[in-house]
Amino acid sequence: MGKDFEARLDATVDATPEQVWDAIAKALSEALPDARYRTLPGQTHMVKADAVAPSVKEFLAAASTR
Repeated sequence: MGKDFEARLDATVDATPEQVWDAIAKALSEALPDARYRTLPGQTHMVKADAVAPSVKEFLAAASTR
């Protein structure tokens, strides 16, 4: 009978999680039509509404003209 085994690849990157997510977000914004990339200074994943509101307004205003 065949031998059971598990294939596994462990890989690491020389970057912080923030750098990895930043690179992914930039790549997606370049690849997706009408996508926008914005950095919200001082914000974490618990972004405050008043910090993101200007970007959302800009995005929606641009979308309404298409």
